[in-house]
Amino acid sequence: MLSEEVAFLKGVKEQFQRLQNELRGIKSFLKDADAKQHESAVIRTWVEDVKDVTYDIEDIIDTFILKVAPNKEETGIYNGLMRYATAPKKARNLHKMGNKIQLIFARIEEISNRRERYNITSLVGNGGGTSSSTTNNQNRLRRTYAHDTDDDIVGLKEETSTLLAELLKVDDILRVHSIVGMGGLGKTTLAKQIYNHKDVKHNFDCLAWTFISQQFHMEDVLQEILRKISSLTSGDMKDMKAEELVEKLFFILQSKRYLVILDDIWSKEVWDILKPAFPNGKKGCKVILTTRSAEIAMYADPWSRHIESRSLTKEESWKLLCKKALPKNGLGTSSPLLRNLEKCGREMVNKCCGLPLAVVALGGVLATKKSLNEWETVSKDINVHISKSKGHAGVLAILALSYSDLPYHLKPLFLYLGLFPEDFHISIKKVILMWIAENLVVREQDVGGMEENGKYYFNELLQRCVIEISSRSLNGKPKTFQLHDMMRDLCISKAREENFFEIIQRNSSLTDSSTSLFQVPNSRKIRKCAIYLGNDSRYALPEQAHLSLRTVFFFKSRGFSLDARLNLDHPSFKLVRVLEIEIPRLLAHPIGDELGRVLAKLVKLRYLSLKNTSLMDISKSMDKLFNLEVLDLRGTYLNKSPSTNFANMRQLRHLYLGGFWHNSAYLRIGTTSKLQTLCSVSYGPWVQRDLIHLTHLRKLGIHDIPTDYGMGVMRDIMNYCHRSKNLQSLSLQLRSSSNERKFFRKVQSCPDLEPLSHNHQLLKLMLSGKIKKSHSYWPPNLVKLNLKFSEFEEDPMPILGNLQHLVYLQLYDPFCYALQDDPFGYTLKEIVCSANAFPLLKYLHLIDATKLEEWRVEEGTMPSLTKLLIGNCPGLKMIPTGLRFVTTLQRLEIINMPRKYEERTKEGGEDWCSVQHIPSIKVEHDEMQWYWYNR
Repeated sequence: MLSEEVAFLKGVKEQFQRLQNELRGIKSFLKDADAKQHESAVIRTWVEDVKDVTYDIEDIIDTFILKVAPNKEETGIYNGLMRYATAPKKARNLHKMGNKIQLIFARIEEISNRRERYNITSLVGNGGGTSSSTTNNQNRLRRTYAHDTDDDIVGLKEETSTLLAELLKVDDILRVHSIVGMGGLGKTTLAKQIYNHKDVKHNFDCLAWTFISQQFHMEDVLQEILRKISSLTSGDMKDMKAEELVEKLFFILQSKRYLVILDDIWSKEVWDILKPAFPNGKKGCKVILTTRSAEIAMYADPWSRHIESRSLTKEESWKLLCKKALPKNGLGTSSPLLRNLEKCGREMVNKCCGLPLAVVALGGVLATKKSLNEWETVSKDINVHISKSKGHAGVLAILALSYSDLPYHLKPLFLYLGLFPEDFHISIKKVILMWIAENLVVREQDVGGMEENGKYYFNELLQRCVIEISSRSLNGKPKTFQLHDMMRDLCISKAREENFFEIIQRNSSLTDSSTSLFQVPNSRKIRKCAIYLGNDSRYALPEQAHLSLRTVFFFKSRGFSLDARLNLDHPSFKLVRVLEIEIPRLLAHPIGDELGRVLAKLVKLRYLSLKNTSLMDISKSMDKLFNLEVLDLRGTYLNKSPSTNFANMRQLRHLYLGGFWHNSAYLRIGTTSKLQTLCSVSYGPWVQRDLIHLTHLRKLGIHDIPTDYGMGVMRDIMNYCHRSKNLQSLSLQLRSSSNERKFFRKVQSCPDLEPLSHNHQLLKLMLSGKIKKSHSYWPPNLVKLNLKFSEFEEDPMPILGNLQHLVYLQLYDPFCYALQDDPFGYTLKEIVCSANAFPLLKYLHLIDATKLEEWRVEEGTMPSLTKLLIGNCPGLKMIPTGLRFVTTLQRLEIINMPRKYEERTKEGGEDWCSVQHIPSIKVEHDEMQWYWYNR
């Protein structure tokens, strides 16, 4: 028996390798199966079983590595002895893993046999039993016709005018314009408005409209266009090959000024196939594409005007609902019933989130309802009524086409977004790091390459219009994004179908179907979950989460109690890779000790975010997180100084330690070559010891630099920045900057910044400390500059105005002033922005310049300025008269200034002539709000 056991244990590792190879083969099969999108119930069930086996194989592999595989950190004599001491336990674990691997192979064999038993092989081979009649019916429902116009158009006036102006231009070559947007935003409706416009019909010799389905048939499309522009019939073209149809169409269009609309084009390949059929013809020929992909639009013609569809406003949505729902009831605008219906109707239409297709679908439901009670009944379960409506086979069915069209590698990335709350502004960088931690992005040796792959995948989703950009950085690049509410519903629906994630809502008072507590089937294992904490004191994970959980998000929902306890000490967390707790002001006592115990066990953890929470000392627990890649503790309060040895985290790439306002004497950053971000870290011995070795840093932020030897430290940092080839963002704050000036009348100066002037990669710079009088050196490519307590003795504007790429400038308490009883004090009372200065500056904040009296703005300065903030500058006599020359200025904020400015900036006031061209002027005197703003 002992001999057999030894042989069995020796064979387990071989079986483990075989299991890894089997997993790669299964994933390749699932990719092929997804491409066929089978509709046969038998095949769908069988594929789901294959996916479940895949999840179980991943669990076994992770558990094997955790419990059996040797730990790379076990070195030295002591750890060597520990390996021998734990050998019996590892042997038991190895035996258990061997049994599990045998069971898995038995399941794979059974699934393989079922494939033969139900003749699944032949069904997969011939397309998977896809119901052609079902597909054809869906295409017929989605098919569009140019004559099928809609008189109930709302919100397309501006887009129609813009596109019409482009079409009426007489260009020398063929122009291809596109209408781009997610499903249901009204692209086809806008195209119909253009196609049937009287000016369009008079301007072109011939017009043609054709619908491009996902099941594209070249011959059908070409024949339809030929029927519209010629006298050819279907019989005439019946025997013509595709090449002959292209030549015929080209020949006919060559002598005409034509407009062809290709509705709902799905791929660049389709355009490549059809493009040879469209000649330049007469001057002014046009083609219009409607597509969900901005990439296709740019590919077809990067130089033409492309129209982006937009969501409707609340008022436009209500107007459209009235057009669709009320005329059939014969209600006039003054009808008493209409007044009763309005409140209920507006509540329902707001849930459509400005999506025209959703509003139309809702209107179709309400058109048959004749009483307030019936409308209220619809309101109780609006999501169900929308999904069951007949308009284009239901809103979600239409949006689901965008999901079906995604490449296999993008589908899990899209579904992952459904974990975030409704209307949540998702950081692009953050979600890419999560994708990487989840192995949803191809992992490469080059850490920068992984993140570049993630950005590429994100841009693919963006081009397909399944996400919406909500904010951009100063250089115009997307920074955060949102999911349209209907798209989020689609995410959740598809995730449920594919057992991708679960949303667990612990507040029974909520009835929103997208965030309610799901009843998880007993046969399903939870892989990822978002837990929304409400008024319950604790949460409870379903039993199915055991050892399968890889991702856990905690969010607060309505009714959240500050007494909430997360109950993190759960066996399901052992293999978790991503843990995010997004619960501001979480109290210290319920989470600190418990989280510390849990973190010590999460050796597979790659991404950890505890932003804005209050914690006990967790540093010792994190010492064992060898696989951690991202640690985000911004805004987190610890009651003890952090003493974690980050040098053990060899995979760490992004480290945010905001909130540690303590002496970091015991902090060890290490010399890891992978670290790219090191932000909000207190000064400590690590600066001299470790900083020089961090050659891949892109973002560096050090605060609390002591003044007694700050100059030497700052010189070391400056020299590091001078040598760095990757640093793009730098933030340095001297400890004395805000306090010593007030209490000891002494401000530590920043050293000569001349080394920074040689760093052409540096784009963002924040300095807190006195700037030397003679300083005139700045990094030449700065985009953002934030200077605090600079104590300028000379006007800095002439020098700063030469920064050709500067977009954002904030001067916080920038100018030196005379201290009480200080005979050497100096007050800077006047500054000048000269002509041609600040060529790209868009945002300027001037704050706490308490002694400034005059600010002159010359004509020709700041030609790109869009926002100006003047705060707490009580000595400023007047708003600069030169602002009248800054015609690009869109917003002026005057905060915590003398109340006379409220009258001066009103019509008829002394400064009105300088600011009357500014669309938005805000004057506030809320000192408490100003305190929190500055903080």
